[in-house]
Amino acid sequence: LGDVYKRQVLTSHQDDVTHVVYKLLKRQQVGKYPVATTIEQEFPDGELKILIDGEAVEAQSLYIISSILNERDFSRVRRVADHYKNTLNAKCITLVCPYLGTTREDKNVKPNGEYEPSVTSIRAEIGALSPFIDKMIVVEPHSFATQACAAFFNIPLLPISPWKFLTEQLQKRYKINPDNYVVVRPDKGRNLAASRIGEYLGLDYVSFDKVRLSGQAVTFFELSDKEKEMVRGKTCIIYDDEASTMGTVYALAEALLGYGAKALIVCLSLIHI
Repeated sequence: LGDVYKRQVLTSHQDDVTHVVYKLLKRQQVGKYPVATTIEQEFPDGELKILIDGEAVEAQSLYIISSILNERDFSRVRRVADHYKNTLNAKCITLVCPYLGTTREDKNVKPNGEYEPSVTSIRAEIGALSPFIDKMIVVEPHSFATQACAAFFNIPLLPISPWKFLTEQLQKRYKINPDNYVVVRPDKGRNLAASRIGEYLGLDYVSFDKVRLSGQAVTFFELSDKEKEMVRGKTCIIYDDEASTMGTVYALAEALLGYGAKALIVCLSLIHI
């Protein structure tokens, strides 16, 4: 993690989980320097000026904490990282992303319905970060394209999942009996986390696979007869990385209720609406 005495953490004032992290770090300082904050000034002509409140010019190891939802977020991270890397000569900059996903281009399909991955946008964005960012920590990467593109640009990327934390919170609210519950894996991307939840709770699980028809519309392949019987009359626990359009959740709910599921519990690492 770098030299604890020469470390600084920056965060942006966005209305997301980074706000919570910011408050925690303000209360309990990490390293020698207090948390710095980016402040934006936008002029009538559209020019954007980014100031850093609490800048530590001698910090050698930096953690930039920012959810990245759009090009403006990428631009902010690039400019702050470039400032520390090339003006202040910081040695190591780690980008911590509670959410990283600017587009759905890697989820597109061909007009005939066949799956066609397209990672041009996310690849270009990560490539633009590569001169300034040394490491990345991402909560539930939205797509495997994120890890593939980071590897392409030689940026070590650590994907982390809050599945165990969410499962423990679930156990505080419900008495989960294996006879009455089943875990649902919404697509291939969440299979690992859902499998771990099933093993942790001692539950069976069923696996969907989906095709994204557009930004919001998705369709699922039908479950096998055995899997349909496994969900009938059961409470289904669905785990997914995030919900923005809620398209996946609605489609899953319709399918599972059609198979006779009793109720649904949806666990999301992030809701972005």
